[in-house]
Amino acid sequence: MNRYGWLLVLALALPTIGQGGDPTVDGPQTSGQRPPPPREQPRPKVEAPAEVIAWEPPDLGAPAHRSGGGTRGVCQLCSFAPRETALSATPTPRFYWYLEPGFRNNLRFRLKEEGANRPLLEVLLPSAMEGGIGVFDLADQGVALEEGKTYRWQVEMVPDAHQRWLRFAAGGWVIYRRPSRSVPKDTRKRLFYLARNGYWYDAVDELTRLIEKGGDAPGWLRQRAALLEQGGQHMLAQLDLERIGER
Repeated sequence: MNRYGWLLVLALALPTIGQGGDPTVDGPQTSGQRPPPPREQPRPKVEAPAEVIAWEPPDLGAPAHRSGGGTRGVCQLCSFAPRETALSATPTPRFYWYLEPGFRNNLRFRLKEEGANRPLLEVLLPSAMEGGIGVFDLADQGVALEEGKTYRWQVEMVPDAHQRWLRFAAGGWVIYRRPSRSVPKDTRKRLFYLARNGYWYDAVDELTRLIEKGGDAPGWLRQRAALLEQGGQHMLAQLDLERIGER
């Protein structure tokens, strides 16, 4: 057979190559798409305990600073802080306050170490006409508390030129102290542990996050109201109870 004959035989045989039993050559075609991931199951709702979470101020071995608590009358600007100096289990706590709706003024957040001449941090915050609960996260500012040192945090309303009378401010005292033992992973046990050992700021933060998530919001609102009442923030406690119609 000449060269042209061999080429003709080879051309006729090409379509049949790969149709045999070798699936690695020309197996069934796929779309190349991965199967969809399994649908994530909703997390079970964490219900608030029936027992009230008890707050115990930390034993600091010295007279504690006392912050002004909200009165039983009007709360135009109130901090979620107890009367006493309280602990934080993290060097970057979150600080909360309540602002009565209707003010156009900016707010100023200030953090100062005890005995220091200048603030460690000072940030101007935009006005919030709608009012409500505000929060300041130290982690967003790249600032951390040093363990064992006492700090004063404060949020104040910045008056306009014609508001020389306006002097609203609220805040509290905080010390960063790492827990002496591991904190329970169970939500309810953790909250009891934090409040019982003086970690006010962590307890308030966790309760607030649980309220925002929904679930058993009324139950967690009752718990936060009870904690605020124990810390001397009576008006803030009443505002929480109003949200669930229990005032």
